[in-house]
Amino acid sequence: MVADRNDVNMQSLHEEIQRLRSEVQAMASNAQAAANHPAAVGNPVDVATVSMKDYNYLREQADARVNELLRDVAVHQSELGKQKVANDNLERQLNENKARLAQMQRLMLRVGRKETAPLDNVIIEKFVTLKSDILQLVRNHYTKSFPPKGGYGKNASPEIGELQNRAKVAKYLYGRFFYPNVRLFGIEDERNDNLFKRVEDAVLRRHGESEELCEWRASCVRICKMTTTEPDLRYPQHMARLIGQDLDRNCHHPLGSSQREVARSDLESICQKTYSITLLLRETKVDYQWEQNSEDFPSMETNTTDHEIIGTAGPNPTEPHEIHRVVFGGLVRGDRHTGRLKDGQTRLIKASVTIKSPLGP
Repeated sequence: MVADRNDVNMQSLHEEIQRLRSEVQAMASNAQAAANHPAAVGNPVDVATVSMKDYNYLREQADARVNELLRDVAVHQSELGKQKVANDNLERQLNENKARLAQMQRLMLRVGRKETAPLDNVIIEKFVTLKSDILQLVRNHYTKSFPPKGGYGKNASPEIGELQNRAKVAKYLYGRFFYPNVRLFGIEDERNDNLFKRVEDAVLRRHGESEELCEWRASCVRICKMTTTEPDLRYPQHMARLIGQDLDRNCHHPLGSSQREVARSDLESICQKTYSITLLLRETKVDYQWEQNSEDFPSMETNTTDHEIIGTAGPNPTEPHEIHRVVFGGLVRGDRHTGRLKDGQTRLIKASVTIKSPLGP
C-alpha cells in the first residue's frame, strides 16, 4: 500500500540523517585528537589547520545534506498525512458499504421468507369499494348511452344504459391493469425496455406461469415498497388519460367545462385505487382472479352460484339464461391449501351480469 511505502521511505531518511550525524561526530573527534597530540601527526599547526578546515567543510556539507533530508522528511510527512486521511476516508466508505450490504441482505432474507397472504376479506373489501366507485363515477359523469338500433328489449330495466357504461369502465380497468399480458409493476410498464417486463416475459417464454415467477413478482413488489417512501403513480395516471379518451363520448358534461376536469380527476383516483389492488395481488403468493373478461368463462350460461343477474324485469333464476354483458366481474381465489387456481378455486364475490333472452329448450 502507499502508506506502507511512505513508512519505509521515512525510515530510510531517518537512517541517512543518523549516519551523517555519526560521520560529523567522528570527524570532530579526529580533529580534536589531532590538536591535542601534534607530535603524532607531524607539524602541529599544519595538521590542526588542515584538520579544522576538513572538519568545517564536512560539517557544512553534512549540515546541508541534513537540511535537505529534513526537507524531504517534511514533504514525506505531509504526504503521509494526506495518505492517512485518504485511508481513513476509504475505511469509512468501506464500513458504510458493509452496512448497506448487510441491510440489503436482511431485506433479501425478509422478502425470501414465506409471507402471510392478504386476508380474503381485505381483498373482498377493495373490490366491493371499486365496484361502488365505478357506480358513482358513471352516475356523476358518464350517463350518456347509445341504445342499439331498435332500442333495448322489452324486459330491459330503465338503468340498462347506465349498466352498459359501468361495464365499459370495468372492462377498461381490467384491460389496463389485470389482463394477463399486462406485466404490471407500475413503472413505465408499457415500454419495451422495461427491465421487469423483459425478465417476466423471458421466464414466461421458457417456463410458463411457474412458482419461481410468482415468488419473484412478490419479492420485487415488496422490495420496491421497502425502498420507496411514495408510490410511483405515473402508470395509473397514464392509464387514466387513455381510458378517459375512450369514455369522452359518454360524458354528459359540456365540452370544456370544469365538470369534465372533475370527471378526469375522479377517474384518475379510481385508476390509482385499481393500481394499488393489482400490486397487492402481485405481492401475495395466492392466486386471485377478477372475472371481468367473459372470454375466460367456462360457460356463458348463468347459474345462481356464480352470477347475480341485474338489469332485467325479474328473470326466473330456474330458467337458463345466456350472459350478455359483465357489469362487474366476480372474484375467485386459488385452492385453500396451495393458493393456486389450477388446483381449485373458491368464490369470494359473484359476478354482476346482464342477460339475453331465455335460452330455448
